[in-house]
Amino acid sequence: MSTQPSQSFRQRHRPSLLTALGVFGVLLIFRALIGGEDAAQLENAEPLPVTALAATELASYEVEQRFVGRIAARRESEVGFELSGAVAQMRVEEGDEVASGEVLAELDQALLLARQAELEAVVTQAQAQRDLAQQSSERTRGAFAQNAVSAQALDEAEASARVAVANAAAAQASLQTVRVQLEKSALRAPYAARVARRYTDEGQVLNAGAPVFRLLERSAQDARVVVSAASAKNINVDDTFTLTIDGGEVSGRVRAIFPEREGLTRGVAVLFELQEAVEARAGDLVHLCLPQTIDERAFRLPITALTESVRGIWAVYVAVPVTSASESGRSAISRLDRVQVEVLHQNNDEVFVRGGLRSGDRVIDSGLQRLVPGQEVRVRDRDDSNAQLGAL
Repeated sequence: MSTQPSQSFRQRHRPSLLTALGVFGVLLIFRALIGGEDAAQLENAEPLPVTALAATELASYEVEQRFVGRIAARRESEVGFELSGAVAQMRVEEGDEVASGEVLAELDQALLLARQAELEAVVTQAQAQRDLAQQSSERTRGAFAQNAVSAQALDEAEASARVAVANAAAAQASLQTVRVQLEKSALRAPYAARVARRYTDEGQVLNAGAPVFRLLERSAQDARVVVSAASAKNINVDDTFTLTIDGGEVSGRVRAIFPEREGLTRGVAVLFELQEAVEARAGDLVHLCLPQTIDERAFRLPITALTESVRGIWAVYVAVPVTSASESGRSAISRLDRVQVEVLHQNNDEVFVRGGLRSGDRVIDSGLQRLVPGQEVRVRDRDDSNAQLGAL
């Protein structure tokens, strides 16, 4: 009973199956015809024109090492009052430029002024006592000359005069101390600078030495750059280098080479004195480029000549001649061979490599996305002589 439904099914759908088989056969024949035409077109296709450069092996190559540093003010200070007291007035704000000796802030002077008045009275009293003691000493000396007083009386009068003179000098010194304190109650800029930070406001009571402002010298700027220990050996004090600041170039003279290595980078800090005025702020980045010769054989290629190979390895396409110009009728035909290389150094738009290349190989320099290994191409050498590989 199970075979009857199956036979009935085949009988009912036999025309549809035959139709499907017929359509499938027609598609196969059509595909074969189209494939034959494509193969013929590919076989008769013109080889792709490409440009190439002749590789030349270098005994050594020069690279450019780039180091980064920062602009720093030659002098920077956190200034404060030498005295304790309440801040009465703040005269400058952050970002202001101040001249040397300009008053930045003042303390409350009420107590010092009262002390000054008191000491002025003490000085007046001491000077009067000194004058009286000196006059008494002179009279006693005259009386002693006439044998009117004893030598003991003369000694006492002269000693009293000396004590009075000393007391007057001490009172004057105390008054001068208060005057100095009044002078120091005004905080002055030690040099021409720019106010970088303000730490306090009016009314705050400060201890002696507490920072009030942070000042950065504006008349001179230095650049501090940390270079490698190997590069530092070729740098001497008073040497001049070109520094790059915010895209502009400026000359810098080596002012000092630090005697110890940096803790983290293990490099050597070099201090440059900027030879020209620049619109730069403390903390701005500065770049120093130093040439370095690498004693290693390599080929110099444009970075556009590199293509990615298997397992992250880089490769280049080398044009291997297949026919001569006379054989092809127009220009020589070459077949592409992919040669793996090792990138030693990249410098902007060029790279230095080593690997399976040989001097004289014609390396395809651009358009690699259109190429595959074994493809036939017509190679045109680049006319620009400056693009010759290996030419430095």
